[in-house]
Amino acid sequence: MRSGPLSSAALAPSFSGMSKGAEAADEWQPFRIQWRYARFQSIGRAQGRYLLLMVVTAGFAVAAQWTAGDRLAVPFIGLDVPRQLAVAGTVTVISLLTLGF
Repeated sequence: MRSGPLSSAALAPSFSGMSKGAEAADEWQPFRIQWRYARFQSIGRAQGRYLLLMVVTAGFAVAAQWTAGDRLAVPFIGLDVPRQLAVAGTVTVISLLTLGF
């Protein structure tokens, strides 16, 4: 067996010097797992809401693009606006949603 700084005995981890700090860190492990799981769940919910808003806005943009005529009625606002203005507005809404989430 070889001896020196690169021997297997020198590279093996030594647990004899483990302090109480390392044992106390193990007590926090369940909390860390629960915290990561809760964070994962909240991020997933936020991404789901963001996806829904993006799909609704993009669907409105596609519907506005395919409508015949120069004017477009926006029922949830109660406006009758030019079609190009509504299409440009949906791009603005998508940009704001991207920044907001």
